[in-house]
Amino acid sequence: MNLFLYAITALFIAWIWVDYFRLIDVFDRNSLFRVTIVFFLGAATVLPVMFTGDYMITPLGLGLNGDFMNDLFYCFAGIGMPEEIMKIVPLGLAFVLFRNHVREPLDVIAFSVIGALGFSAAENFKYFAIYGAEIISARAILSTVGHAVFTSVFAYGFVLAIYRNRKYPFWTVMGFLILAAFIHGLFDFFLMHQGFAGYGWIFMIVLFMIGISLFATILNNALNISPFFDYKKCVHSSKVTARMFLYYFLLFLTQCTIVSWQKNTMITLQMVINNSYTITPIIALTALRLSRFKLIAGKWQPLKAELPFKIVFGEYNGTTTLIGFRIVIKGEPFSDYQLNRHIGQFVLVCPATRESHYLKKCRNAMIRDKVFFNGEQAYFVTDIFIEGKSGEHETVLLQAKTSGKTSFGDFPIVSIRGANLSDLSQQSDQLKTLFLEWAAVRPEDKI
Repeated sequence: MNLFLYAITALFIAWIWVDYFRLIDVFDRNSLFRVTIVFFLGAATVLPVMFTGDYMITPLGLGLNGDFMNDLFYCFAGIGMPEEIMKIVPLGLAFVLFRNHVREPLDVIAFSVIGALGFSAAENFKYFAIYGAEIISARAILSTVGHAVFTSVFAYGFVLAIYRNRKYPFWTVMGFLILAAFIHGLFDFFLMHQGFAGYGWIFMIVLFMIGISLFATILNNALNISPFFDYKKCVHSSKVTARMFLYYFLLFLTQCTIVSWQKNTMITLQMVINNSYTITPIIALTALRLSRFKLIAGKWQPLKAELPFKIVFGEYNGTTTLIGFRIVIKGEPFSDYQLNRHIGQFVLVCPATRESHYLKKCRNAMIRDKVFFNGEQAYFVTDIFIEGKSGEHETVLLQAKTSGKTSFGDFPIVSIRGANLSDLSQQSDQLKTLFLEWAAVRPEDKI
């Protein structure tokens, strides 16, 4: 019975992130059938990795012995390198089996990562069977997403080689393989080297957080350069985050049920308390950061070794103070989802406050285009008509509100901004705008 529960749990953990890819794959979604095939191909790669360890790595004398450089090299060459090479095999098979369906950069990343999720599911089942249900939550985020991050780095080398026409595609791929294996090895090194006993997990979590930022940038770039890119299609960040939170809540309930059944309520309660200040914040940061994308057609963002959040301190008389601070998750907190889908359509723009000096009433408008200025901030070029849906109008910019109250139900709040829009194509990155007023954007049939 225990093994059955562990198998179902391992599959559910993998499904969380398989479904994540289906949520963000908004331009050219692959079928669940192809995804499932690649997933089980990835699970099968566990056997060759085990064979490599038993019959190639161990006979060479590689292993942990407490020496810093030896253990670091072993984690890189004996763990990271063979696992990353094998985890990319499902991508190669996907190119063969589904050649006509690997059509955009996200397909390359997704097939690679989904194969890694299959590998992770098989590995999770093994560790659940050995160590019990108490490790479910930690492996569900750190190990599972860690495998996805490592493999995405390797797969990104293929994306660069294929879509950026690098002069040396082979060396590009090899470079990212080495980088992926090194990050993977370093992750394990912090946990396994005895010199880090008691505090290595701190370095491991910091590395995991940096990996999340790399993963977010890799996914964002893959979406931006899709040949099927369409501003009317956008990742619904709130939906992605809510789905991730729901899945992990259900997983925690499952873990608590299994631990209570196998052991007792007190152990379950202690596990819940420990997870509340260790695992839960990591899940929240991961889900929030990986749901925030800045979709700009053709834009490549550089990979940076940075944390997925920043701490913003309060200000007092123009100086920074430690009193009052907040943690801000990087990325776009609002995906422009509700505005993107109305590009090229008529909408109603209505005053968001009682005192309206510009609109004065709900007016018809046409959202014509999406442009980026002032540090890649998104603006929507919009014609607001004086009366009706034709004739005299003013062209303004709409900018989605991203802090505080951002919508009235399903209707996004925007700032209406005036600017010199005589020739947008000739504008520099810096565009001076004049705030006119806050408004809510509604579909024509909603008033």
